[in-house]
Amino acid sequence: MSPHRPHVKESALPRHRLIRLIADCDERLVILQGPAGYGKSILARQCVEADHRVSSWIKLRSAHDDPVLLIGGIVAALDAAEPIPEVVQAVEGIATADPGRAVTALANSLRHGASRLIVFDDLHVIDSAAST
Repeated sequence: MSPHRPHVKESALPRHRLIRLIADCDERLVILQGPAGYGKSILARQCVEADHRVSSWIKLRSAHDDPVLLIGGIVAALDAAEPIPEVVQAVEGIATADPGRAVTALANSLRHGASRLIVFDDLHVIDSAAST
């Protein structure tokens, strides 16, 4: 999992209306879906730059079809953005034995913390039932 966010070229058009629409959305989950090359990652990057919350960028790979690798990568990306030892502790050790329980522990830990922005880039590469 790469914590690297895509570079936004100076020539990239800022999408103020879409950024505002996403920022003003009351939903807890927003999915940007479209064909390759339409600028979803750039729009997500622009949203992250305009947002005041701590953000984590997770570039997914096909290896993340393994739920243990996916959970570990998510926790690592979150912790890299802002140390969250209580989340790491809650998930550490149970991910391998029981990925479902690890996801629940992760969700519960994040629910009680400060609001965060998490971008899962290239989500389409995850297609196993265990990781979705």
